This record gives sequence, C-alpha cells and structure tokens, in this order.
Amino acid sequence: MKDKSLTSEQKKKFEDSWNQSSVLTHLNARLELGDDVVRVVLDKIQPFHQGGVGTSAVNGGVAAYIIDIAFGAIGALQSRDTQAASLNLNIKFLNKMIGDKLICSARILKKGTKIIFAKAEIHNDKNVLCAEADSTLILLEKKN
Repeated sequence: MKDKSLTSEQKKKFEDSWNQSSVLTHLNARLELGDDVVRVVLDKIQPFHQGGVGTSAVNGGVAAYIIDIAFGAIGALQSRDTQAASLNLNIKFLNKMIGDKLICSARILKKGTKIIFAKAEIHNDKNVLCAEADSTLILLEKKN
C-alpha cells in the first residue's frame, strides 16, 4: 500500500492555503499542522472575539468555530486524498476564555476506515484549560 501521508512541503502548502482563506483571516487566526496534532491559534484576542457571558471573555461561538476548523483539518493528516467533516461536535466550557491568546489543539483518539474519533482542547496564554471537545468525523474523498 502506497503511503499517501503529506510530506513536510505539502503540509506547509496546506497551512499556507488555509491561513490565506477568508475564514482564518477574518478570525485573525492561523492553522499549524504537526505530525499528530492540528492547532488553530488566535494570536491576539480582538474585541470581535469577545462577549462571552457579557465579559471580555472570548465568545463560545468563536471557540466552537476554531474547534471545528481544527477537526476539519485533521483529514489532511490522514492522506492527500481525504478531508474530514464533523458528524457531531461536543464542547465543554471549563473556564472563561480570557487572556491575549488562545490555542486549540486537536488530536485523533481512534481511526477507522472512514470514521475518526478526535478530541480538542483550548488553552489560553497562561496554559489554563478553557474548553474540551470531542467529535466524530467522517473521512471523505477530496473532490478535485
């Protein structure tokens, strides 16, 4: 069976493509692909990210958005030929998301032929765990 995993060059191209997308530029976020982790980073919390529980905390909708982006990008770690789509998304908010920066890290827990179980965590710049999420994802062939 031929290895279809992404090379370092392909990962960089994928990151660059996503980081130039309107979704990530609008959020003022960036994507990083590791060997077994996908990160979405909000380097500087902006006023439009805030509003959670009427405070300066990041709004839960923004958190859900960056978590779903991280889960969606997990397909790129599997193969050049696949993409992942969320079948469900469960989020637990544990602490207010306050600080200057948020980092969402997503990992695969278990992978089948078409289904992936994954988890994600959001930490702030003080390394406080702010949210945990899990998702069931389906792997789909990329449409060229």
